[in-house]
Amino acid sequence: MLLKLLVFLIHLSKRVRKWCTIKNVASWLLWIKRFIFMGVKRLLSRHKLSSLKVMAYLAALYQMMTHYTWWSGVYDSALLLLFHFRPMRYASETIMSSDGERYAVYTPKTQSSLYLHNSGVNKKKQHMWVCLPGGMQTTDPAMTALHSYGAFKGSKVCIFTNPGIGTKMNRQPLISPTEPKYVMEFIRQIQAEYNYDVSLIGFSIGTVQALRTLHTANNAEEDATNRISLKSVVLVHAPDIVRETIISNQRNWLMRPDVYFAFHVRWKHMMSGSWRMVKDYVSKSWIEGWPFIEEVTCVTLREPWINCESKYFNLRNFCDNSIESVPVMRIIAKNDFVIPVDSIDEKYFKHLKSVIITERGGHCAVNRSQQTMEAITQWNTDIVSKQEQENKKIGLANYLDLGHGYMAC
Repeated sequence: MLLKLLVFLIHLSKRVRKWCTIKNVASWLLWIKRFIFMGVKRLLSRHKLSSLKVMAYLAALYQMMTHYTWWSGVYDSALLLLFHFRPMRYASETIMSSDGERYAVYTPKTQSSLYLHNSGVNKKKQHMWVCLPGGMQTTDPAMTALHSYGAFKGSKVCIFTNPGIGTKMNRQPLISPTEPKYVMEFIRQIQAEYNYDVSLIGFSIGTVQALRTLHTANNAEEDATNRISLKSVVLVHAPDIVRETIISNQRNWLMRPDVYFAFHVRWKHMMSGSWRMVKDYVSKSWIEGWPFIEEVTCVTLREPWINCESKYFNLRNFCDNSIESVPVMRIIAKNDFVIPVDSIDEKYFKHLKSVIITERGGHCAVNRSQQTMEAITQWNTDIVSKQEQENKKIGLANYLDLGHGYMAC
């Protein structure tokens, strides 16, 4: 039986070699081409499709074939937003900053107040996550998905937004979404009055603000009493260079996300009251996409773009030896339709404690990657467990001090 099978395979291989000649392969390709053409022709004649519909179908097919990764990322994010996103109810608080602008802090209504925690140097510590959302928004679907999953169990959570996001600008135009001044002021205040360990988690453009905050804090020249301390930083779907990310979206001729981004920036200026301060100095229209974003940013920040990019919108400039004292985890999705994975420079990974690259996740659908959900959950669990051990030591020290007091009596 085996001998017959071997003889059959030998004869088959000889026939295959005869079949796979250049002439035969060319004739097969021609036959396949004719078969497809006749199939399309029969389909058109049977269903009487108009040429406009055919062009639409072909355009859709071309889009799927040339931008498959982009569309798979859109699919992941759309699933989260349409079927799995359950907006949480937040309690909002606006706080006056030192320069007269107001920033906002949002906490889940199911969570106890941030200000009910024990204060004082010898009191037990508690861990808190400060979320810096993407899209210059007051909430983030990825943060909501993580909170619903229970990723932050044992920690308190709040969402922080810069002045102009959920508030009105008073004295200046809309500030950079990566500005660390106000979040550092908030953390400094809450750490001075309450004994919190604070970690930052940023999403999209919020990741640049998170890492810039760490970089600024670790390189601050101010005295130790005014500095902030961070427990850790997590970066979810971060762009390396914001300009390159936005320009890369111009390649998709059917969908132009860069135009949407420009409209979004224009809308945020309108809603914050900033547009009346800058409109006379902006000549571009949001329909142009990136040129509008570049011009309005330069007008708002009063600097040429080369300076703006270096100071505010280049994540690589904040990845150096100075941040290595605080553990940083970065999560990257291969099918991120906003941030192409090939735009990320791996040589800066050496300054981070952990880098996780997932197959799925789109731009905001962290729930599509179990690896992402488990990594952030474990990251939080490790922090909380270490903090519990430290609190036990503090409690034991306080008990011994109290016992020594009785002995003295």
